[in-house]
Amino acid sequence: MSNNSHGLDEEEVEQDEMLAKLNLITISSAKNLETMKSDIDNNSTVTTTHTANFAMTNTSTLRTYAEATRTLSNANQSAILGITSGLFSDAIKFTINGGYAIAGDGSLTGSLLSTTSDLTTTHRRYVLVREDTYGSDITLSDSNTKFSPSETGNYLSIMSYEIYDNSADTKTVEMELYGDTEGSLQMARNTITGTSTSFEYERVNNTQMVYLTSGRTYYYRAKSSNGAVINAFNTLTNLTLIKLTKSF
Repeated sequence: MSNNSHGLDEEEVEQDEMLAKLNLITISSAKNLETMKSDIDNNSTVTTTHTANFAMTNTSTLRTYAEATRTLSNANQSAILGITSGLFSDAIKFTINGGYAIAGDGSLTGSLLSTTSDLTTTHRRYVLVREDTYGSDITLSDSNTKFSPSETGNYLSIMSYEIYDNSADTKTVEMELYGDTEGSLQMARNTITGTSTSFEYERVNNTQMVYLTSGRTYYYRAKSSNGAVINAFNTLTNLTLIKLTKSF
């Protein structure tokens, strides 16, 4: 007759070890083992996919994204390093000091008109007074009513002026940047209606990009359908051209 006492002791130890392991598992409700196995398999598949994505191999999604980002960053860095100057250079700035009526062929007629002289339906070309920090030379001509820039390119043109009048009627006032070769380049126009014979004021502003050519002549001309004056004070009327140093 065999002795099984030793076998029973080992079985008891194994049961104790199993009990200790089972005590580590907390399950709040009944579980289907097949469902648990399916979930484990799904998690394993997702883990495998994530591992492939995060692996920095030549075909991994993460590497592809990282390489694309690096290429874009290098391109942006090159573009930033390529900016060696600002968008704008110095400004050409004019104020006005009287003007001359213009004949049909564009020539000046008559004597110098005061800036307080009412505008008429005949175009008037203004005498230009430079008040700028423009580094390149500008040539003024034709009794200082025309100018020629020394740089060809795009300019940000800002026309800003004040109209005043003391008649109770309606009038349309316009100022224009004009090129002898190009014709009209920019127009700043406004219609106002006076309500009394006391002085009334109106502000006109227009900003746009124009293309000027070195050596060609340009000027500012104005007219009105029914009187009014463009104020000549330099705090009220300014004609500005800012050279753009970058192309678009």
